[in-house]
Parts: sequence; structure tokens; C-alpha cells
Amino acid sequence: MVKHLLLLFALCACISTMADEKPEVKLSLSKNNIWQREQTFLTLEVISKDMLSRLDKEEFKQNGLSITPYNLDKVERNNKLHLILKWKIFSSLAKDQALALPRIRYRPNSGRPIKLELPELLLKVKPLPIYIPPTMPVGKIKLHSEWKNGLIIPTRKIVEWNIKVNSSQVAPQTLPAISRLLRSSESLQILPVKRFPESSKTQRYQIPVKAVSMGKLDLPKIEVRYFDPGTGRLKKATLNKPFVVVLNQWLLWLIAALLIGLLLFFVVKITPWLQQLLKKHRLKKQALQLLKQAKNYPQIRGALGKYAVAKDWGMNMTLDSFMQNYRKNNSNEKNIEILINKLQKYQFAAEKKESIDRIGRDLYVALRRS
Repeated sequence: MVKHLLLLFALCACISTMADEKPEVKLSLSKNNIWQREQTFLTLEVISKDMLSRLDKEEFKQNGLSITPYNLDKVERNNKLHLILKWKIFSSLAKDQALALPRIRYRPNSGRPIKLELPELLLKVKPLPIYIPPTMPVGKIKLHSEWKNGLIIPTRKIVEWNIKVNSSQVAPQTLPAISRLLRSSESLQILPVKRFPESSKTQRYQIPVKAVSMGKLDLPKIEVRYFDPGTGRLKKATLNKPFVVVLNQWLLWLIAALLIGLLLFFVVKITPWLQQLLKKHRLKKQALQLLKQAKNYPQIRGALGKYAVAKDWGMNMTLDSFMQNYRKNNSNEKNIEILINKLQKYQFAAEKKESIDRIGRDLYVALRRS
């Protein structure tokens, strides 16, 4: 009884110790020295042996900062649970700022929650050069064109052109607007543009366009300037426009008619040739089958005659002529000559030592490979 009480007391003490155990806490910035409006990440990592623990957080707000929170991430590694909180931060103020996280509590599976004592991190923010306007993105910008209307389009027909503006380095609200660059010209009409967010990193523009004259489609030139925080210099993203030809509707119909005419002409011309080719193929197949089943000399000669016709060598040819024609097309093949010589010897031999059906089968195997 006493042993059981001691064991129970030890177990309770162990559970109490685990509950009171403080987790390991890591707080870091991806970059602590940034430009104004440049992106940085603040990461809090709490490491615990309690695999059922969790974190409670309050909303993180601070003057002069645009802060986007990420969901809590849980990673099990080396029999420990890593609880990871992350925030994406942009500073609109060009001054040093102390980042003070709101109250965050660690909740073990059992026991009382623990308020994490987190240090303040200093974020150093450099002012942008005076020539950088307030609307210019700080971070790399990518432009992508989507054109699904083919290489040739008709005049006066409305088609859709899609443009994506993408960046993983700038705040969504500072993604550049390209609507002002989409202007009509003498040869192209641009109808009202629709803009909508495809994700937190991408804005999509649906642009209805209508070409009014023939020639190369004159889509507007799209260029976006941005400040590269890595080099501290201005850079430019340029959109690669599709190459499209514009033709009148009647001209498209004329080209289509010509193409159909050429196709029909080609079919008419090639059909007899294909039929002849198929006929020769069937004749060759019949000749080989007869050769495989031949039981006497006349049957072998008949099969070789069909084979010669299938190859356009002529009709009723002698064995010597057959061998000469075959040698022209298969100069390195000697096996057929040996078999033809055996067949000639069989024809004139008084005593038939060679099996005639064996010669036929050997000829079938040799000719099938050619």
C-alpha cells in the first residue's frame, strides 16, 4: 500500500514538473535593416515537449506598420512540438522602431497557461531616395500576359486579353495599377477593363480589345518601374506582348476556303497513291503467307511471283531476275541468294535431297525482314 502511494506521489510530481516546464522561445526578424515599404518577416517559435500544447495570441497592431498575420503552424521534430507564429511587416515610416508583440500565452495540455515574456526587437528603416514616388512598389514586380485567341483574329471582333501583375515582396495594396497604361489607338479599341485580386500576391486584369484595322495587332506597351531593395536601384518590368495578326473577316473566309481547297486537292492526289500502297502491302502479305504454307516448288514460285509484283519488279520473272532485283535494294543481304540457289538446285536436281517446304519457310523468314 505504501509503495503504491509513493508511486502515485512520484507520478503526480512528474506531471506537475512537466506542466510547469517552460518552453523554449525564439523570436527573430528575417531582416532587421530595411528600406521604407520593404517587406520583412517576424517569426516566433515556441518549442515544447508537450505535443498537445498551443498558443493564444492577440491582434498585432503598431503605428506606422502594415502587419499581415499567418496562421499558427505546428511542426513535430525530434520528439518536440514547434509552434510557429509569423507576421509579414511593412513600415511606412522611415525611422527605427521597436517591435512589441501583443500578449501571447502558451497553453500546455494540462496546467496553467504561461504568458510569454518576449523581448522587443529593433527594426531599422531607411528612408527611400527622394526620387521614389509614394506609389512606387518596393520589391520585384512580374508581369505576365495571357492570350487565348490564336495567332490570327478578325477585325471588329471583341476578344479578351489578360494581364497578371505579381509580386511576393510588396504589400497587396501597393501592387501597381496598369489601367492608366491601357489606352486605345487608331488601330485598337480598349473597352472598360476589369481588375480583381487573384490572390494576395496577384492582380488580374481582364481587358476587352477590338482591332479596327488589318496588320500586326498594336497592343499597348506595358512597363512598370519598381525600387529594388536588394540593389537600392530603380528597375523596370516589361510585359512580353503576344504576336497577333489582324485580318478582315472576308479575307479570313477566303484563306479558309483556299486551305480547304488545297486540302481537297491533296486528298484527291494522294488517295490513289495510298490505295496503291495498301494494295501492294496486302499483296506482299499474301505472298509471304503463301510462301510460309508452300509444300512444293510451283507454290514457292507462285508466292515469289506475287512478292515481285508487290515490289514493282514485274511479272513472271525468273529466279535470277528475282535475285538481281532483290540485290539492288538489299546489297548486304546474302541469305536470299543462298536460298534462291538452293531452290534452283532443287528444280534441276535428279535426287531431291533438300526439303522443299524447309526452303519455303526459310525464304518466308528472310523476306519478312526486308
